[in-house]
Amino acid sequence: MNREHGSAGLLLLLGAAVVCAAAAAAGALVAGSLAHTRADGVADMVALAGTAALLDPDGPCEAAARTATANEAELSSCDVRGSVVRVEVLLGLPRGLESFSGHRSVRGTAAAQMQLDSVAAPPP
Repeated sequence: MNREHGSAGLLLLLGAAVVCAAAAAAGALVAGSLAHTRADGVADMVALAGTAALLDPDGPCEAAARTATANEAELSSCDVRGSVVRVEVLLGLPRGLESFSGHRSVRGTAAAQMQLDSVAAPPP
């Protein structure tokens, strides 16, 4: 009797498992890339909200924090120097990516600047 009887089925099963693992890894990489892109987009919005509030009595970092929260992110740093607002946000990863990547969030950074000479001063 031939000892290799059934080996084709086993090889087919092994090949299918390898293809599934590769597809899962590729899916996780794509999802991770999308999460980073989203975090950078949220950081852009947060920085713009901060610069829009440069003349606001609440201040740019308060406006940036509100915008981050509205976009399901956490404002981890906000630095205002003159008319430049630099922010860093943390955006939580979906559960499947947490276990795959070992991280709970992705970081996005951005800076925005307002030309203050083109802004009218508030009335007294």
